[in-house]
Amino acid sequence: LQLDDLVTAQTALESLLNAGYGLATNVSDLYGGANSGLVLSPVETIFGIPYSATDGSNIAFFFSDQPDGGRDEVRFSGSLSAAFEAGDERAGSLVNPSSGIARISKYTQAGTGDDDVYVFRYADVLLMLAEVYAKQDDARASGLINQVRDRAGLPDVMLNSGNVNTLIPRERFVEFFAEG
Repeated sequence: LQLDDLVTAQTALESLLNAGYGLATNVSDLYGGANSGLVLSPVETIFGIPYSATDGSNIAFFFSDQPDGGRDEVRFSGSLSAAFEAGDERAGSLVNPSSGIARISKYTQAGTGDDDVYVFRYADVLLMLAEVYAKQDDARASGLINQVRDRAGLPDVMLNSGNVNTLIPRERFVEFFAEG
């Protein structure tokens, strides 16, 4: 896709459509809660890195508030919060579940580091394939981006070669912030 080899990208991405992956039912199922760390979705994860308290990651440590055991170093800017449309359920991962403070809160286990980390999710396949189709003016593009948007509680959009370079990057920005 990065090389604009749409035929090869389409073949590779379409092979993942029937490989047993799917979207998690709810966006909230993808991230950690106040008392539990992020656990990789068995439905949506194509590639992820599992961590434990014994073999932890530091990602939550940098995102979390100091009262929650983090360093409070990585905060989001106004451009991230402004990118979410009204009603976008993904915006819920911008509020720390234990403190209620506006922070990136996909990862919640600053003290133990046992938040798993997504590297490649099925939503990424859908958005990349939507981009491939849109660049070829294939009507299937809208259905793919709208699967991701529907899960986030957003209305459908029409995706085509005229707006693909606006809609796909925006959708990727709000779907995958602080991941990969």
